[in-house]
Amino acid sequence: MHIKRFTGKRTEEVLKRVRAEFGEDALILSTRKKKGLVEVIAAVDFDAERLEERLRKEEILDRELKGLRYELSELRTLFTSVVGEMEVRRVASIGPGSLNIYRDLTSKGIDHELAVWIVRKAASLKGGDLRERSLRVVRETVKVSNPLKDMKKPGLIALVGPTGSGKTTTIAKMAGKLKRTGRRIGLVSLDNRRPGSKEMLKAYSDLIGVSMGVPSTKEEFHKLLWDYRDMDYILIDTPGKNPRDPRALSELQTLLNGGLPIRIGLVLSLTARDESFADACRGFGRLPVDSLIFTRFDETPLPGPIVNASVRMGKPVAFLCNGQRVPEDIKILSEDLLESLICRGRY
Repeated sequence: MHIKRFTGKRTEEVLKRVRAEFGEDALILSTRKKKGLVEVIAAVDFDAERLEERLRKEEILDRELKGLRYELSELRTLFTSVVGEMEVRRVASIGPGSLNIYRDLTSKGIDHELAVWIVRKAASLKGGDLRERSLRVVRETVKVSNPLKDMKKPGLIALVGPTGSGKTTTIAKMAGKLKRTGRRIGLVSLDNRRPGSKEMLKAYSDLIGVSMGVPSTKEEFHKLLWDYRDMDYILIDTPGKNPRDPRALSELQTLLNGGLPIRIGLVLSLTARDESFADACRGFGRLPVDSLIFTRFDETPLPGPIVNASVRMGKPVAFLCNGQRVPEDIKILSEDLLESLICRGRY
């Protein structure tokens, strides 16, 4: 028996090729669409009884595989249930009310192990009830920082982060806020690859009324910084990088590392999936990040990732962005604001 796979854009076209090559005696074993193409598997010169036996065995095997998948799913559910029950017992053993606080923290997106640590740490403290002590632990653990304070003129700040995290819009918001206080601002776009990025920042710079430059080499970048030396702040927009690409991150670090006191803010989107969020923290953790900036808080009810990232990287949180309005939708994160987010999930 001879079996062959045929592909094409249209079913009629593929069947015509089957008949042309195998003749009218060809047997169509399967037809399906795959990646925009029609795939037909056909056979010729076959023994009908042997083929039927083979197909029957494959059908039995398929049923057995489905059965195994179901059993594995049941085992996974059972394992998760057992682990969850063990975790509940472990938290409940900390003390009265500990389980409720643990569940409240994890419902806000705080990592399970971190939530256990917070509750356990709170239980060891004195003064106030366990919930108050848990909030105290969060406040003491997650530091806040305003990177714009105490900077010698010109203050150099570069924003880094994955593609689509909101760096360009955040730069514009920071520039707009500073311009309203009478500061002189220079914008620099190092993103020469992503279509529309520098044009977007240019539109913002024209709207806000600040200077902007787009250097294409490291030499041009340093010359532009020198030209902007009389500015109060120079805000630098960098191209988005894949946190799993050490080479790309190394190139970015080399570009920013010119002996200049540049403060680096890592921009993270709160709408990113958990694994993408963790990847960004690990990858960009290779850079000398000074503070964290979170965007799209208006699109998610979970403030927990702010706590997770700050603890995971050991870095303070600077800004929180909660919308697209420039420059209104950006806030400096304070301890009181952080507590409000953890307690109520909003400002």
